[in-house]
Amino acid sequence: MEPEFKLGIGTYKDASCRILYFGHVPLEEANVDIGNFSSIAAECEFFIDGNHHFDHASSFPFYELGYCKTNRKNKNGYGKGSPVIGHDVWIGRGAMIMSGVRIGNGCVIGARTVVTKDCPPYSVVVGNPGKIIKYRFSSDIIERFQHVQWWNFSLDSIVRRLAPLQYDVMKFLNEAETIQQELQCPPSYLTRFYTWICSQLK
Repeated sequence: MEPEFKLGIGTYKDASCRILYFGHVPLEEANVDIGNFSSIAAECEFFIDGNHHFDHASSFPFYELGYCKTNRKNKNGYGKGSPVIGHDVWIGRGAMIMSGVRIGNGCVIGARTVVTKDCPPYSVVVGNPGKIIKYRFSSDIIERFQHVQWWNFSLDSIVRRLAPLQYDVMKFLNEAETIQQELQCPPSYLTRFYTWICSQLK
């Protein structure tokens, strides 16, 4: 068996994307989870393990290649487990996501970027090694997006009420907060009945 991509609702990835797994962590910890409505471009690589202990006398994997199996302390390969990708993330072509990294909601990862550290929500990360060059929005807007979590709404609500407003951040966010309030305080039976009656009279 091989590790798999676990894709959230609406998320797409190119078929050329790869998971790199060398057996240093249990297989059940090797699947790559990607949240809802994320976009993964071609040739992206997600490392589960394959790190070398360069603090050893040699970084060569003598133990793993069978040269010396007498002492497990000589195991040179290791990994930090699967990277975790949040919701509404865009990862550009050829990016490399190293093991154990967490990419927050709303992040943008530039093409060919090597991500070696966690990426805060809505950060834009580019380069080798990847560095934050900016955030997509101001901190208060990011906080509102993180709170409303629009990517967990029903697909119908997202497509019908949010997608048409994608071009305008504030209209989109305000409508998302309205949907959230409706979910927390659904209209009473009488309100729904009144709305239905009005619709029939039109």
